[in-house]
Amino acid sequence: MKIKINYSKTKELRRLLWSPPELGWGNEFHRSDMILCPLRGYYRLTGIPPKPPEKLVAYGIVGTTLHNIIESKFPNAERDIQWCNIHNTIDVVWDKYTEIKTTRMSILNPSDIPRVYKEQILSGMVATKEFSWYLITLDIVNMNLLVWDVIAKSKEVNDFKYELLARRDCLSAAVLSRNPTWLTPHLNECGLCPYKYTCRVWTNR
Repeated sequence: MKIKINYSKTKELRRLLWSPPELGWGNEFHRSDMILCPLRGYYRLTGIPPKPPEKLVAYGIVGTTLHNIIESKFPNAERDIQWCNIHNTIDVVWDKYTEIKTTRMSILNPSDIPRVYKEQILSGMVATKEFSWYLITLDIVNMNLLVWDVIAKSKEVNDFKYELLARRDCLSAAVLSRNPTWLTPHLNECGLCPYKYTCRVWTNR
């Protein structure tokens, strides 16, 4: 028996299975544009196509699978809620709005939850005016699935609302002027960024 990797079919299957979520957002703002690295939002909004690294494709497939399984148990779970021209893709599980995350990190304590997850929930709270949510995390390394209660105070949500608007306005100005130097990159996100191949920060290193 002779076995070898079929690289062309591997590449084709990755392309078929992984569809960048950015492609469905068009020219409108999505909360991820203001929460992830703003350069990622800049390149998307100026028409640069994403080219995901191989690992990001694999993680994306696992994340999509988890979403699909959960949504099969909770029909019509996913909703798009817009606030101040910012789209929020939100799930509803049981009786609450819910953020669903697949991660390679070990998340066993509230202190382990990344800033990005918290800010995505805060953005959803701004849009829905509901301050009690669930967070579902699936740690694919340790195979640990957890449901968290997340409750925020109204001041915390209100403060983040103005922070979100400030980020949106800064990103909008950078896009209109075609000047990415106005934006502060998140260097810790470079590794799996689908725009790394063209990013001014990465290519100038």
